Amino acid sequence: MGWPTNYAGWIERVKTWLDVADLDDDVFGNCLDGATERLNRDLNSQWMEDSFEFTVIDASGPVDLVGEIPDYNRMRLVTIQGAKPLTAVALNEYKLEKITNTSTTPRVYCVNKMELLIWPLPAVDDIIEIDYYVKVPALSDDKDSNVFSLRHPDAFLYAALLEATPFILEDERLPTWTTFYNNIRDAINVTADRATKGSTPLKREIKVG
Repeated sequence: MGWPTNYAGWIERVKTWLDVADLDDDVFGNCLDGATERLNRDLNSQWMEDSFEFTVIDASGPVDLVGEIPDYNRMRLVTIQGAKPLTAVALNEYKLEKITNTSTTPRVYCVNKMELLIWPLPAVDDIIEIDYYVKVPALSDDKDSNVFSLRHPDAFLYAALLEATPFILEDERLPTWTTFYNNIRDAINVTADRATKGSTPLKREIKVG
């Protein structure tokens, strides 16, 4: 049996697997919506990768990620064009850099409140290369497929089944579905991580002063 090729087919597949009486199709649609949200949080799939170039106009202002990149989900990498990638830091580390780092070469970045902060500040007309994971849209009557249904249908199915947990709390299948989902998720992320980083671990180094 092949994977469904449209929204109605996915509704029917989840309904068949759950095999729970007296549930409306809206419930199965909500399970698919929840599965999309879960996978958007959990997966670092190569099929979710995209990039965006932002030209600096106001060097002192942050980059509004959602405003500039409507399908922005999570950050992968930030680079000032022509320089090496910046180092991702937590907000407290970023604030410390602002106090202690007086150089003029951008070195670190932080994402806070869906805004990209860089320090030291980039120059006007610098091009910031933003590599990110897209937010994959949910299936609907007007959208029969997405990255998850096409590239990771097994993860999509088990994620949808787990979203039905409130309706099947005592179902003995839940632990098995959870294990299958976790294993598939981890395999996808490990594969993507190896493709991005290669076999040599990246070393993160921040020098203060």
